[in-house]
Amino acid sequence: MYKAFQISLIFTFLMLLLGNQGYSQYDYQIPKGSAELVNFKYKVDPMFFETKKLSWGAVESKCLESPVEFGMWLKVDVKTNQTKVSIQTLGKTGNLDSPTLFFAKVEQNSKGRRLTELKCKQFSSLEKEYAIEMTGLNPETEYYMLIAANALGQKFGVVVTEKFEPTPEQAEVKAEVAKSQSIVGRVRQKEGTTKKGVRVSLLNGVMQKVAETTTEADGTFKFEKLPQEEVFLTKIEEEDTEMLVDIFLKNAQGQVTARATRIGTNLFGFGADSDAFNDLKLLTSADWTMNVVEGKTGITGRIVDANTFLFGRKGLKVGLYNNLKANVSNTITNVDGKFEFRDLASGDYSVKIENPSANDYSEVVLVDDLNVPFSYSNSTMLGADGFFKFEKLPADVVELKRLEERDSRMPALSSNFDGMTAGKTIVLKNILFESGSAQLKSSSFTELDKLVSELQLKPAIKIEISGHTDNQGNEATNKLLSENRAVSVKKYLIQKGIAADRLTSKGLGSAQPLATNDTEEGRKQNRRVEFVVVK
Repeated sequence: MYKAFQISLIFTFLMLLLGNQGYSQYDYQIPKGSAELVNFKYKVDPMFFETKKLSWGAVESKCLESPVEFGMWLKVDVKTNQTKVSIQTLGKTGNLDSPTLFFAKVEQNSKGRRLTELKCKQFSSLEKEYAIEMTGLNPETEYYMLIAANALGQKFGVVVTEKFEPTPEQAEVKAEVAKSQSIVGRVRQKEGTTKKGVRVSLLNGVMQKVAETTTEADGTFKFEKLPQEEVFLTKIEEEDTEMLVDIFLKNAQGQVTARATRIGTNLFGFGADSDAFNDLKLLTSADWTMNVVEGKTGITGRIVDANTFLFGRKGLKVGLYNNLKANVSNTITNVDGKFEFRDLASGDYSVKIENPSANDYSEVVLVDDLNVPFSYSNSTMLGADGFFKFEKLPADVVELKRLEERDSRMPALSSNFDGMTAGKTIVLKNILFESGSAQLKSSSFTELDKLVSELQLKPAIKIEISGHTDNQGNEATNKLLSENRAVSVKKYLIQKGIAADRLTSKGLGSAQPLATNDTEEGRKQNRRVEFVVVK
């Protein structure tokens, strides 16, 4: 009962937080330079203005009659996580009466700049102060405020300060924001086109839906102000299982901290059985699987918007240079912002992006002929000359990945299916999945086909398939991933003709390790699929 109450309380809190943000619109047209800049230097002496005829006032908000004909746009320079903007009518110097104050932030994506309402309030002439107090702000974000008036030429003063005591409700929200996280994502169809209105569900750690949204025209979606200590999963509510999905977790400061992996059919989670390259935020094994010629190396990277990581920077020129900084090759980024140079002879190389933007994030890796990255760089590691400075990835992780890749390419030892008797557990060898995913690699099919043959020879036997992970990442997500991996094996066997009523599956996460989780080799052993004969 108490648990149900907790879940209900979390749901209510999330919906309140997710629902307190107003309309968004792309077609805003605040003329450049027409919004007066105001900041904390006006906290003592007001800066005086008078209402004008607005060149654009088609604001989408429930509390404003659109379009707004008279008023003033202010660009609010936020320096801390809170601000208070007061509109003063000081005796004979001010005569503004009953204004409406509209406060909004600017967001950027592939479609362009978007104005999103944060607060809007109508005031009456009986109120002593016209002011908006905002908490949970980000100094790196662009904010605008509209003072909507009833007539032309009304005078008023503006005072901006961060020194105010938030109301108990504001203080509570502010505290939650300080320890909050957000999820941002983008959904595209297989050919790369976006689709508006795709339903996206937010699930908690026990798979209960706590919020829902739909994608914008550019395919983006977001869930904001999520409790930091909670585990969340994201589900794309579409039958199409081949959709291209990018989802990132961001902290309260707006920094990307993790990339989601597909742990089930259109189900995504964070931190599940990751590829162990913790230095890489953007690139995954799908990016660096280059199939470089034996004895050669490759370089691959992506350039995306730094705010969301969701939009690739297409058409940027990227140069490859030798150890003397002489240009040896050039390429252009594709629609996902990706570039690569493959089959390079041994030697030292550098990479440089022509005319990089401060609003971009870049990540680059050097890859060997086993599809294993061994060195990396990103846009925070650029030298003064514009070249990427590379650092080695952890040697133990690199070597383990090389061993795994060699194992997958060589004729491997088969699982021992002798003595398939009731109660006997058999670990399936050479069963490999995409990193952090329940998708089987093709190198797993040979071993699974041998199991199919054994089951066909023993038609009376039933088995229970179990998936296991290491203890890295979140246990709830790992358990779900292990369940989905066991289901993937079960589905493969069914597709090969094994009757479904002979197969059951379950996921145990990291609950039954075979080896220590303190080393990469031990964690490798613990990531496995096995089965037990139940009849």
